[in-house]
Amino acid sequence: MRDGLPLGHEARGIGFDRPAAIWFASAFSFSEQTKKGIDAARDWRGLFSVVLADLALISIVRQEYGASSRADAFFKAIETLSSNVVAADPPAAVDAAPVTEKGATTKAAAIPAASVVPAAVVEVQPATASADPAKDEPENATWLINGRLTSWTGSFTKRIEKGRSPITNGWAALVKPAGSAAIISLTSIVTRDPGKGELGDLRYAISCATTDLPRFVRIEAEIDPGRIKPLDACLQFYARGDSKTVGTYLKVNRIFVLARVENQGKTEDVDFGEIAKNVHVDAVGRNYKFDLRPKVLDAMNAGTVKHIWVVFEIAAQEFDFSLSDVFLGSNPDRLLTEPSRNGAFEDPNIEAQTSLLKGLGGWQKLGPPAPRPHSGAQGRKWQWIDRVGSVDIVVPVYNAIEEVENCIQSIVRATHVPYTLTLVNDGSSRETSRRLDNIASKHPWIRVIDNGSNIGYTRAANVGLAASTAEYIVLLNSDTIVGEDWLSEMLSCIVNHPKAAGVGALSNAASWQSVPSLNDAKGKWRVNALPAGWTVDDYARLVSDLSNRAYPAVPLLNGFCTLFRRSALVAVGFLDEEGFPVGYGEENDLCVRLTKAGYDLHVCDSAYVYHVKSASFGSAKRAELVRAGTAKCAEKHPEVDWKSLQRVLGESIPLIELRAALSEHISKRES
Repeated sequence: MRDGLPLGHEARGIGFDRPAAIWFASAFSFSEQTKKGIDAARDWRGLFSVVLADLALISIVRQEYGASSRADAFFKAIETLSSNVVAADPPAAVDAAPVTEKGATTKAAAIPAASVVPAAVVEVQPATASADPAKDEPENATWLINGRLTSWTGSFTKRIEKGRSPITNGWAALVKPAGSAAIISLTSIVTRDPGKGELGDLRYAISCATTDLPRFVRIEAEIDPGRIKPLDACLQFYARGDSKTVGTYLKVNRIFVLARVENQGKTEDVDFGEIAKNVHVDAVGRNYKFDLRPKVLDAMNAGTVKHIWVVFEIAAQEFDFSLSDVFLGSNPDRLLTEPSRNGAFEDPNIEAQTSLLKGLGGWQKLGPPAPRPHSGAQGRKWQWIDRVGSVDIVVPVYNAIEEVENCIQSIVRATHVPYTLTLVNDGSSRETSRRLDNIASKHPWIRVIDNGSNIGYTRAANVGLAASTAEYIVLLNSDTIVGEDWLSEMLSCIVNHPKAAGVGALSNAASWQSVPSLNDAKGKWRVNALPAGWTVDDYARLVSDLSNRAYPAVPLLNGFCTLFRRSALVAVGFLDEEGFPVGYGEENDLCVRLTKAGYDLHVCDSAYVYHVKSASFGSAKRAELVRAGTAKCAEKHPEVDWKSLQRVLGESIPLIELRAALSEHISKRES
């Protein structure tokens, strides 16, 4: 069931009946043994004791029914039970001091070990825990007591009010000022980092959601002083979050080391120094890695301390934040170069990704870049547009280097607003890789992300999208040639439509966005040739001159060239790389998800981008991929009337009128 809980469960005192047990057994991916236990349960307490070991349950139900008011009472019931019930046959217990909360005493139950699974799989298999949670980590690998949440003591959800309170063994939280509060809970998340193009692992996480508008919240992970080594060290973790304040992104303001030391017979807390600051976090989630500065390490090794913590401090009032897979210990490899070098990046988030980037030599040799750099296009400077934030252009590349070079040259020539260009090299040949690196070395605003192997178009596109922190992102096919002022025109469209999530350009070959003709004599999509003697820029100028700039709203966009509002992508998720691993249909799926979320899509009828058509695939292979993508879209969205959407696209009056004007102009010119 996906439309609510079983009937009879609306009241706060949730009654128990057979439909409830049947729903439980069928709604989630429990093992057969667990399903049998659920079926035999005679009350909520008995039912919950059966599934207590699967601590992912609360998170899963929240994801499925988080927006349902009918689920509120259910959440309260199972969370209350989680504070007061010990499983009838629990996993091996960790020896830890019992915690008393509101009169209830619970043992520290071993958390089942997580394994690498697709995001859709929710079942977690139990594992035997040692008597010392620290020993679940490789010996001497981590300095944290319980960084990866191998054990949990106390209730799964706690309300933290003024002051500092323990969360579980090895973790605490601090909320200020008095009168504010945060809800801290154990949850399960998939630590999927789209920047690496991997499926991710199912892991336990500490989740923090604010309620009464605190000034700041600190989440503290305790370090075992006896494990600290005078070595190069790093902090690694996975985080995701969402600011509830409109128009802002969530950031962890400071990550630092805090120690409790004895000083002349008094105990005081001492700040040993920052590890990172202003770490941007979004709802997509990603892995982070920061080196510990020498002065921080020196302070940690400079004497005895009673307690020492890594502290994550968030100075925001309304947010959701999840933290998982926290590691502090010796650095297996140095991703960061010395901070004193010229050309260092101020933002540690960018520094942490430099091992994935090529072509950064120019940045390191140069001083601070000029505020308005030249585009390289005949000496013209970039033109700054009012109300437009930063822009990234992402181009996934798989061989076909001549077409790629033509695309890059056109971007450099025809783009007159500030941008960065990210080329995602998806396992191309050695020659293609060499030529991409050569291009990046000559253009400081161009970078190459090398996937190392071919992971497929959609995952490669997600790598580029996830690497961006810009307000707007263009996802552009590598077999395109952009026309004069293409990006300026598309940006003008999106900034004038605040609800727009995506904007598409016109083209010679982009299905419903094609001009001047849609179909050939056989009724197939036409690939319109340029008029004899014309360049792409010539045709782009004609489109711009004849356009009424109506910016028609549409239900779907062709994926060859789309300008996205990044906040919208973060809200609904990136491309579906499992359903559409090599593309073809992934853009339709994303468009449907965006419109379902309340966003608009528009065609910029004044921007023109020439499309060579799939240099990476032949025509026969392309037709096969189109059929597979169409079938997958129909499977994912059975409620969508795709034919109706096609009719809407075909009946767009502004596009019909523009096609007629273009045809008439060209006909007169040729006659």
